[in-house]
Amino acid sequence: MAARLLKSAGSQFETSWGVALWAIAAAAILFLLDFAATILLPTAYAIVLALVLAPIARALSRLKIGDGASAVITVFFAAAAIICVIAVIAPVIGDWINNAPTMARAIDRKLQPLKDQLQIVENVSNRISGEKAGAPAVAAGAGGMLGSILSMGANFASQTIYVLFLTIFLLSLRTDLRKRFILCSDDMQGRCQRARAVRDVGRNVAAYLFILTCINVGVAIVTAAAFYAAGIADPIVWGAIYGLANYVPIIGPTGTILAAAVVGVATEPTLLGGLTGATIMLVINAIESQAIQPWLMARRIELNPVALFISLAFVVWLWGVPAAIISAPLLITLYTFARHTPALHPIAAVLAPVTKPRHPPPPVTPLRMRRRAERAERRRAARVESASAA
Repeated sequence: MAARLLKSAGSQFETSWGVALWAIAAAAILFLLDFAATILLPTAYAIVLALVLAPIARALSRLKIGDGASAVITVFFAAAAIICVIAVIAPVIGDWINNAPTMARAIDRKLQPLKDQLQIVENVSNRISGEKAGAPAVAAGAGGMLGSILSMGANFASQTIYVLFLTIFLLSLRTDLRKRFILCSDDMQGRCQRARAVRDVGRNVAAYLFILTCINVGVAIVTAAAFYAAGIADPIVWGAIYGLANYVPIIGPTGTILAAAVVGVATEPTLLGGLTGATIMLVINAIESQAIQPWLMARRIELNPVALFISLAFVVWLWGVPAAIISAPLLITLYTFARHTPALHPIAAVLAPVTKPRHPPPPVTPLRMRRRAERAERRRAARVESASAA
C-alpha cells in the first residue's frame, strides 16, 4: 500500500514538474519573440514574401534565366508595383493630413447638436451626484516630434532594405535550402514527410495570398465604382486604400471604414451624406467576408476561423498591427508542418478546420432494440434449421 502511494505521489510530482517546465519554456519563447521583434518581424515578412513570389521566380527559371537573376527581377517588379500603389495614395493622404485642423473643426461643428444633448445629460448627472465638471486636461508638449519621425523613417528604411535583400537571397537559394531541410532527416520516411510539408507550405501560402489578392482587387474595383456612382471624391484612392487594408484581417477593413466615416463627415455638407462612403464599405465588407471569401477559400485553403482569430490577436499583441498581415500565412505554415509531423499531430488536430460530414451519420440503434432483433434472428434461424431437418 505504501509503495503504491509513493508511486502515485512520484507520478504526480513528475507531471507537475513537466507542466512547470513547459510553462517556463513558453514564457522564455514569448520573451525571445518580444525581445528579438526587430529582426524576427522583417524576417517573417521576407519569408512570406518569398513564398508568394516563388511561383513567379520558378516560371522565370523555366525560361532559362538563372535563379539569382529571376529572384532580382521578381523582387524588383513586386517592389515597383507596391511603389506605384503608394504613389497613387500618398498625395491624397498628405492632403488629408494637411487639412486635418479644418476637418476637425468641420466635424466638431456638425456634431455640436449631439454634443449639446450629451452635455445636458452630463449636467443632470453631475447635479444628481453633486460633482463638478473636471478641469480640461493639459495638452502634452510636442517636443522631439521631428526626431521621432526621423528615427521611425530610418528604421522603416533599414527594415525595408533588409526584407528586400533577404527575399532575394531566399528566392535565389530556394532549391538548395529546400534540399538541405529535407536531408536533415536520417530516414527515408522523415525525408518524404519533410518534402511533402515544404511542398504543401509553398502551395498553400501562395494560393491563400493569390486568392486574397484577387478578392482584394475585386473589392478595390467595386469600392471605386460605388464611390464614383455615389459622387464621393477620390473614388480610385478609396478603392486602393480599401483593397490594401483588406490584407489585414478584421483590423484593416474596420480602420478603413472608420476613416471613411471621419473624412466623409468632415468634407460632406450633411452628416448623412458623410456616412455614405462608410455604409458602402460596410456592405461590401459584409458580402466579401461572409460569402465570397469563405466560398473561394474553402475550395483551396483549410483554415480554422477560431485559430485564425487567436493567431491574429496574438501576432498583433506581440509585434503590433503591421504584423497582422502575416498572421494567416504563419498559421497556414504551422498547421501544414504539424499535419506532416507525427510529433505535432495534437497541434494539427487543434488547428484543423471545422468541417461538416458529406453524409449524415447512420442513426444510433438502442441496445435493447439491437438485442431484440438478434433474438428474433436466432429464432428465425432455428425455425429454418428445424424445418430443413424435418
